[in-house]
Amino acid sequence: ASAMAAIGRLGHTCAMMAVVGDDPDGHAQQRDFARNGVDTTYLKFKEGKETALCVVLADRETGGRSFLGAPRDVARMTIEDLDEEALKNTQYLHLESGADFARRAAEIVRAAGGQISVDADGYNEAVEAMIPLVDIYIPSEFYYKRRYGEERDPMDCCREIAAQGPHTVIITLGEKGCVGVSPAGEFRLPCFKVPVVDTTGAGDVFHGAFLHGMLKGWPAERAAEFASAYSA
Repeated sequence: ASAMAAIGRLGHTCAMMAVVGDDPDGHAQQRDFARNGVDTTYLKFKEGKETALCVVLADRETGGRSFLGAPRDVARMTIEDLDEEALKNTQYLHLESGADFARRAAEIVRAAGGQISVDADGYNEAVEAMIPLVDIYIPSEFYYKRRYGEERDPMDCCREIAAQGPHTVIITLGEKGCVGVSPAGEFRLPCFKVPVVDTTGAGDVFHGAFLHGMLKGWPAERAAEFASAYSA
């Protein structure tokens, strides 16, 4: 959602294909998407269901975060909620899940000539199983540490993932910047030094801004540098 808001704010045509509850929070999300330039034509309201809601507490002293959520009967997306015609006209599909509906959406887009981008924020087998279907795979430092351990060179991990299919792999490393491999070569980029107020959403914004670079036709390294600046 935050990645799409970033793309919308950068002036691109983008849409959110998702489900929310037919409740005040679901309708508030629809209005917020529209305010950020995101098309909500494919946002479905599920009657009798609630919308996921999370409150994030950012700790000024430690820089840490706590996520608070209340138990809700949340609307869940299924393969039946996909709009196949819209997917066939998609240039880039951005996913953060390895669920059945995400895999099916990726298959539709790729068959029609589009590309798949995945935000691998946390490691799980379902997301990793998506790698052969993916063009742009961007794991976070949390994924990297759990999957490979901190002792291994993240660039080596990028190469290993790229060997499974993606043409571009970038591992984001927080204050250590990011490393990546792409058709144009390998790169290591430092982060931009800014006064940090709150890191919530920074990773999501990185993904949206990186796709902005792809849509502009930039090489991956330039797109990643822009994404780092934009998320900072």
